[in-house]
Amino acid sequence: MKSNELDIIPAKIEEIKDGDTLQVRPKKGNGFREIEWLRLRGVDTPEQSHNDKAERELDRAELHKRTFYNLGRKATAKTTELVEGRKLFLHCERREGVDPPYLYHNRFRLLAYVTLDSPDGADLGEQLIRMGYALVWPRGNSSPRYTHPRIEHYLSACNRARKEQEGLWTKGLDIIGNKPDAIKNCSCELSKYRPTVRPDV
Repeated sequence: MKSNELDIIPAKIEEIKDGDTLQVRPKKGNGFREIEWLRLRGVDTPEQSHNDKAERELDRAELHKRTFYNLGRKATAKTTELVEGRKLFLHCERREGVDPPYLYHNRFRLLAYVTLDSPDGADLGEQLIRMGYALVWPRGNSSPRYTHPRIEHYLSACNRARKEQEGLWTKGLDIIGNKPDAIKNCSCELSKYRPTVRPDV
């Protein structure tokens, strides 16, 4: 399928499922469904509740389940804080020969960048990464389906957040008292959720 330039579509926020998944109402007349589930392109936040993805990540992570889900709740709260009361602009990759004519993740979730307040406003995904509430997605996956034009820029933001111990990269998150938990890894390219010290819960 042929890919074209990004279309920029105004949208209203309807619901926030988690840190990287939103329900939005795109402006009418662009081939979208009335309500779309949107996955932030290039971004991955911890899950805040049980699902198949959470189980897979928990199998690889060195984190207690409660700690893992609390990280997800913090990421969701940060996304909510960033988008509340703001205008959204979806930067969508148009695809020919499909309906709706845009790039989707698993056919059900629109895959798009989101900027705030204006088409050239702050990139929501980059903000979450730079503030330490999200990792770059994909990690260790070179499939052309998931690579995207901003991945190097996002990796730079991720490495800077990790170096400066921003957000969820810090030790001593207050999510389960004073236990020293963190997302801490050697590389943003291959990161997984892992604490510095395993909590005794």
